[in-house]
Amino acid sequence: MGGDVLVTILIIGAPKKWPEGTEISRGSHDMYTPATRPLWLSNGILYNEDHCNRYNHTLEVKQLQGPDFWPWQIERCNKFPPDTAKSGQRRNCFMGAHRENCTWYKLRWLLQHLVAKTAEYILFIDCDAIILTRPNRDTVSEMIATLNRDQIDMMVADEDWQMKPSTVGATNTGVILVRNTAWSRYFLENIVALQENRTCGSNEQTCFRALLGRGWGGAKEHIKIYSGFIWNRHPTRPAENWNTASDARIVHFMGAAKPAMRFIDVPENGACRDQLCLNVDQCAKQLTERPGRGNGLKFAIALTHDLHRAPGDRFRDVAVLRSVVAAAKTVGADAVLLVPNDQVAEHALTSEERTMLESHGFKVVKVGWMVPPHLHTSMPNSAQCARKKYLLLHVLGMEEYAAVIAIDGNVAIVGDAKAALQCAAQRKLLTVQSTASPLSGGFLAVAPQKGLVQAALAFLADTELKNQSSWSGAHANGQFTSAQCSAGMLWALFHEEEYAQQARAAFEKAGVQPPVVHELDRCLWGRQSRDDVGCSASCDKVRFAHPAACPSKVT
Repeated sequence: MGGDVLVTILIIGAPKKWPEGTEISRGSHDMYTPATRPLWLSNGILYNEDHCNRYNHTLEVKQLQGPDFWPWQIERCNKFPPDTAKSGQRRNCFMGAHRENCTWYKLRWLLQHLVAKTAEYILFIDCDAIILTRPNRDTVSEMIATLNRDQIDMMVADEDWQMKPSTVGATNTGVILVRNTAWSRYFLENIVALQENRTCGSNEQTCFRALLGRGWGGAKEHIKIYSGFIWNRHPTRPAENWNTASDARIVHFMGAAKPAMRFIDVPENGACRDQLCLNVDQCAKQLTERPGRGNGLKFAIALTHDLHRAPGDRFRDVAVLRSVVAAAKTVGADAVLLVPNDQVAEHALTSEERTMLESHGFKVVKVGWMVPPHLHTSMPNSAQCARKKYLLLHVLGMEEYAAVIAIDGNVAIVGDAKAALQCAAQRKLLTVQSTASPLSGGFLAVAPQKGLVQAALAFLADTELKNQSSWSGAHANGQFTSAQCSAGMLWALFHEEEYAQQARAAFEKAGVQPPVVHELDRCLWGRQSRDDVGCSASCDKVRFAHPAACPSKVT
């Protein structure tokens, strides 16, 4: 055979010719070139390329002219008169027939590969499905191992994610793994013949379900249906964020969910969960391209300081201060410094320091606590977590601003920050990983609400830690940097499945909806000095970085 495994994606364009008297507009039915593919399609192909390249699988992306109409389809649609300005029945009939033919074509395409003996295993995925790249998890090989373990010839998934009894075991043919055997060829040869004979439903999925349900040709012994939650998951149903579901392997942006694929971004080797980083610039366009939506919004870029050291050199990193002020001016935002007030601070801010900060362009804001009140007894103590780490929580409540970016004092802004602010303003929370933690305290962008602070405080008061005063919980990497501090707490509140129930209770108690959470490519939005080997992006693309990572861009 030609190889062990082939992953194939099929893009089907318009038929060579639409029947006369049918007014079909050009556009979505044309043949795409790589340059004219819509963004959702390009992103999906990039993600699947990324997975296959990582694990040395062959990926085929094939675009074909749409198949010709069957005589019985032409006869059915010719019953309608030629289209007019007021009537498009003939057009709608032929477009429906074209959609039917496209769905059937995937089975014909699979059969062609089996007959040609292209590979021992063929994985067909719809062009709106994405193979997730979990850390050190080769999804394609895992599917093959599952098929071999269960000694079957074909692997499909159901739609149990709909959470209805009727959809458990209801096959979705957007993902099909086939072993190249005589039985697989026999089954596909017979099923594709049924469309021409009009004896098996309007589309291939309906027919597939019917034949499998009847056990036609020994199908129940050769085909097994697995959970769609894992192998063919819808991105928005159920309501839980699929991106935090550790069992998901393939996500299928079927039907009306396709537009969401425009906002995913292949990282420059900087990990996001499942490699699905948010494309910040595309997200920002959702605000800027709608008239009036982005007008008059106030933004801020915030730093925090615990005033732990005595006055003198505690604001010595002038380069970072300048980068914050310069970036804030560029995007029309306030540069804000959050510090504990005089009653809380170990060494109160002096008038000279305040004058210096304000002369640089900072707005100084004093806050009333460093350690949140009413912490659960299992929470980290001051010896395990520096008090300054919880100052970050105050940023969540700065609701005089539409969006705020909070950064550490050792992070410099080396590129345009406005897109992150415009994206976060759409009720989002944007985070990055670090090289040693699933959530870095060095960058956070949020649409603030007082209720978010209240939810965080309720979470801290009511949640009992499960892992010896650490938020690391069941994270795949075990204990991680800042697991005891605000980074770990924010990870647990917004990302970690282990604390999902407590997080929902905290948001309900505060009477606020949680923001939509996304991860950004850390190589662009949280570049660290030791990232140079791991990140392929040049510093020209980087927006936020530790000064040593891109020293030429820090002044």
